[in-house]
Amino acid sequence: MLLYEPERFGADHYLEYAVQRDFVFPLHLHRSFECVLVTEGELLLLADGRELRLRAGEAAFFLSDRPHGFGGGRFRMVTVIFSPDWVQPLTAAAAGRRPVTPVFRPDQAPVPLGERELTLLRGMAERPLSLQEQLTVSGVLELLSAAFLSQTQLIPDPYAGDGRLLDRLLVQVSAGFTDPEFSLRTVAKTLGYDYCYLSRYAARALQMPFIRYLTQCRVAYAAELLRKEGCPVTEAAARSGFSSIRACSDAFKRVLGCPPGVLKRKEQTDAPSAESSAQICTLQEEPL
Repeated sequence: MLLYEPERFGADHYLEYAVQRDFVFPLHLHRSFECVLVTEGELLLLADGRELRLRAGEAAFFLSDRPHGFGGGRFRMVTVIFSPDWVQPLTAAAAGRRPVTPVFRPDQAPVPLGERELTLLRGMAERPLSLQEQLTVSGVLELLSAAFLSQTQLIPDPYAGDGRLLDRLLVQVSAGFTDPEFSLRTVAKTLGYDYCYLSRYAARALQMPFIRYLTQCRVAYAAELLRKEGCPVTEAAARSGFSSIRACSDAFKRVLGCPPGVLKRKEQTDAPSAESSAQICTLQEEPL
């Protein structure tokens, strides 16, 4: 599954900070920059169509709209998500380019950077900052981006020059995927792009064919209808944009490994109590 996170839209001076353990999260993308630093154990990282293993002391940096995910492991990591305006030199250097690898070691940069420096951001995230605090945040993030730039190579990306095309494309998908007639040709006509170009662009930006992403959106929505609303499978399939029950069932098997009816019965049988659900959520993130 690939998730689009519009709430992390890269608005000016956006800042988010978290400390997590043994965290699993599917492929996702957003316009903000993101840096993760592993401080204990080993993290399985999904990025650029590859599986990478980050060990203690290693970090990964993700530019805008770069799909990435966390595949699990036994680890502790610090995550900082922030808007590009915090690090203007990196934003300018990365225009029209992409990194060969997102992985780097902050402690091997010209100015070594580690968890101690990142913890200066703790408590500053998601609240108004004084001028002095803004300077502190800017300084730490500038060091972080400089460490990344010193250890990676930025190469030309032929599809990066289209600015916010990916956001516009994903907004169209979010608004239209429940229509069985919706397709990439619909998006190309709406946005005024050549279909073949948009098909190549989407496959590269999403790291999968557009039809696979569209199917994932429909499966995810149908699964939510089954879980949260208890909809019959026929209703969930129709409301999610599938042309038939057969198409819905085949898509569920490809994406989730089981047909929708089996998923619904399993959810009804295994549904945790509200108390246990809260405990599960609490375990994923350490308090700041």
